[in-house]
Amino acid sequence: MTLTVKFLGIETVVIGVYGPTDDSNRQIKDNFYKDLRDVIMKVKNHQEIIIAGDLNGSVGSKQDDEIIGPHGEDVINQSGELLTEYCSEHHLKILNGFYMHKWIHKYTWERPTLNQRSIIDYFIIKQKSQMKVNDCRVKRGPNCGSDHYMLEMRVVWPFTGKNKRTTQNGPQTNTNKEQQERYKLYLLADPSVRELYERRLTAEIGKIEESGDLDKEYLNIRKAIHSAANQALGTIERENRRRKPFWLTEEIEDLIEEKRLYYSKWLATPGREKREEYKEKNKELRKKIRETKNLFLGTEM
Repeated sequence: MTLTVKFLGIETVVIGVYGPTDDSNRQIKDNFYKDLRDVIMKVKNHQEIIIAGDLNGSVGSKQDDEIIGPHGEDVINQSGELLTEYCSEHHLKILNGFYMHKWIHKYTWERPTLNQRSIIDYFIIKQKSQMKVNDCRVKRGPNCGSDHYMLEMRVVWPFTGKNKRTTQNGPQTNTNKEQQERYKLYLLADPSVRELYERRLTAEIGKIEESGDLDKEYLNIRKAIHSAANQALGTIERENRRRKPFWLTEEIEDLIEEKRLYYSKWLATPGREKREEYKEKNKELRKKIRETKNLFLGTEM
């Protein structure tokens, strides 16, 4: 999966991957890297690259190496060798091994019941990248019921300010309050609110007088839309624009906090018993969220 985004004017292609396991036959692995090679070949020279995901390979560690770095694990397998060859071919670097951390902040995958752990999830970028990476490490706190841990890459972009559009009179700034407003659009799901908005919009547009000036007509229509939305929906306060999901009740918030507590206990004292307690609490939380959503939406489980 690929996603092209623009950070401060610099296009970056983010490639999400899931590689074959080391037990897979060589043909499957070769096909995977052939597909990945085809994707890389479509990336333009001016674009940055971030490959992120589970590559299912252990690449080991090396001193004074441009690809894998000195702070990885000692294990290397066939999948790791193929990944290293691929990065060498396309002048890429695997970030995990370039930053010194405790081992618990290096391992991205763990199976406590079998006492297995490894680094198999990676961030990979160009060796000569405009991005300045400050760190790459595992964050053990966030979880989604997986035996993988979240891997974080911290990037500092080498730009001193935001891009500015300029006109003949100098920098163009946008101080229009209307464009800064955010409305409670989720209320439009209610038929009565939607009908109220339609009536307000019809009334506001009805007030507009024809002028024959296209730019002026556009500004008047935009003003009418904002006015109707403000009357019927209301605005979201700037500090509260991240609206709480409709299903996030106090009971579910308590269950989330309990799940976090069980997860922390499992991390502190790894073992089958603590893991099962966490999984049971996670199952209870998911069930309650599903029930609450179904109740709100009027659907059957």
